[in-house]
Amino acid sequence: MRQKYGPVALWLFISVLIAVLTVFNPAHFVSVDSQYYLSKAGVLVGLNGDQYGHKAVGWEADFPIAYPLLIGGLARATGLSLLVASKGVNCLFIGVFLLIWWRRVGNRSALWMGSVFLLGGYLRIVTYTWSECVFLVVLMEWFWVVRELAFPALERVTYRQTIRLLLISVFLFSLRYAGSFFVVAYGLWVIRT
Repeated sequence: MRQKYGPVALWLFISVLIAVLTVFNPAHFVSVDSQYYLSKAGVLVGLNGDQYGHKAVGWEADFPIAYPLLIGGLARATGLSLLVASKGVNCLFIGVFLLIWWRRVGNRSALWMGSVFLLGGYLRIVTYTWSECVFLVVLMEWFWVVRELAFPALERVTYRQTIRLLLISVFLFSLRYAGSFFVVAYGLWVIRT
């Protein structure tokens, strides 16, 4: 019974760990890139993001729009500060990751997959206000959908699968410009099929 909700316990542990590390770090795990994300998030939703070190005068395309929009949306919807919302976005995506994989591969495998976030490098990535956490979670979903399309249980690929892959590819691009690779890969796949 105690292992039944292992991924939920792991998510709570990671979330508390992120919160504790953020509180006790003098810079609250805000890097120069983080300052840009928080500032852009403030511009997008009408909150003060300038207090984190970067003064935004409007939208600048230095970084893609999705991550600041997620931060700003959570801050606006909940009343949290942009900094707390940025940590919340990362925690939410880790929770979604664990929930999806718990349903797909079971409790024990999801625990092993989620425990990667406890490794030093990954824990640092998810604690900073960086888009890599969300990008990695969405990237895992992209690979799952590609696997479904490469080894279909059905006789033919459905439009639903194709649209799903397109939306995930575009979301990857809107999270990190490196995601443009996945949009190109999607386009090549569509041409091939």
